Amino acid sequence: MERYYVGKGNYGYVIRDSEKLLPLPFSYISIHNANRDCEKFNKFGTDAIMEEYYIHKIAGKGSGITYKKWKEENKHLFE
Repeated sequence: MERYYVGKGNYGYVIRDSEKLLPLPFSYISIHNANRDCEKFNKFGTDAIMEEYYIHKIAGKGSGITYKKWKEENKHLFE
């Protein structure tokens, strides 16, 4: 069984963690996009989740912090 799976959310689809260790703040309107990211998370684990989180929640808001620096400072949140 895969650790991450797509489930129905309040407004579309969400990726859930079967071990309930990581909060996954990703929601999708398209089930296709949710399944694509879910497969990536299952294949590459927390590194893929961190990268996706950075792209959507940090860089997308124009923070100016590099991924490398952000990852070093926040890696403990994803372990």
